[in-house]
Amino acid sequence: MKKTVLSFLCILALICGCTKPESPEQPPTETQTPSAPAQTSAPESPAADSEASFQKLIEKDFSEAMAKARALEETDPEAANRAYQVLTEDYPNRFEPYHRLALLFEKAGDDEAAIALYEEAMRKNPTDAGFFNDFGWYSYTQKELVNAEVLLRKANLLAPNTPKYMVNLAVVVAEQGRWDDAFALFMKVPDYNAAKSYLSIAGIQFNQAASAKNPEEAEKKFQLAEETLKKCLALSPDDPAALELQKMLDEQKK
Repeated sequence: MKKTVLSFLCILALICGCTKPESPEQPPTETQTPSAPAQTSAPESPAADSEASFQKLIEKDFSEAMAKARALEETDPEAANRAYQVLTEDYPNRFEPYHRLALLFEKAGDDEAAIALYEEAMRKNPTDAGFFNDFGWYSYTQKELVNAEVLLRKANLLAPNTPKYMVNLAVVVAEQGRWDDAFALFMKVPDYNAAKSYLSIAGIQFNQAASAKNPEEAEKKFQLAEETLKKCLALSPDDPAALELQKMLDEQKK
């Protein structure tokens, strides 16, 4: 999976579950007529049973092929690429091979192929939070901030309270200059507090200043980063990352 620009993020695995209790069954009143004996369901036909077994076999074969291709991504990307290409032909309605191919081409720096594959995967109607996070973060790297936000919100909807997805969304919102909204999003991330949220935003403002197109814009963003960082240091004066960012701000003034 992708890492966010915030290297100090500690990813937490959160597993939550809640089942809605069923309403207690009410006893029949005297006026109620006895219910008819429960009818036993007809056994499934041999054809239906055979179809279910066939579908399980297909899913098993697909899962095993995907696992083998994933194992090749780090050691032999070209072989992984070929394996995913075969899977797109054998399973044309599955989004997963297109998703993994998009990641491979993204890593290789082929943006044209990566975006085409992400979009093809999207046409398969995926419901996987990881896909929307990856596509959203890729859109962010391509400066498609509005689309990135839409995709990352989908990821957070499908997998609520996932720290990585929450941070990625907050970063994209901050990049659009919606500082208050971004701060609120950072504050919802587990293991974040106000100091860390201010620091994250100050870092984004510093990066925007460093890449500004003109000196006036850069100076404005550097001042904004310094003001935000002061809020962080007021809450956590000994934070090493905050002190490092302060040092970088001081150096750019020279």
